Amino acid sequence: LHDGKVNPVRSGILIARAFERSLKALARLSDNHPRYRGVKAFTALTIFHQSMEGFGFEIHPVPSGWKSRIVAAYQRFVLIRFHPLGRERERQRRFDARVTWISRAELRRRYFGVRGQGSGG
Repeated sequence: LHDGKVNPVRSGILIARAFERSLKALARLSDNHPRYRGVKAFTALTIFHQSMEGFGFEIHPVPSGWKSRIVAAYQRFVLIRFHPLGRERERQRRFDARVTWISRAELRRRYFGVRGQGSGG
């Protein structure tokens, strides 16, 4: 996506579509696999939380602790390493770790077409 052949807006659209496909796959898995039927929510600690609300996630700050600092540092390293602007991109805004989560029921409703509680969720 960052080879200079795709413009940044198109890259964003491609990334959003890929993320939505992954959410659909997760919704199917959570509906069909016995291991995930008891799961109430899916959560992540991430610096990449912008626009997650549009996908149905809730975003919450986390207390400053060693875990959030390590996750944020690692993900900032990934951003610097792989983003075409490198360190300049990281300097453009503060990237703090946040907890993002979506309930299994909301995931299934949005991405698997399940209405109501259905099978276990």
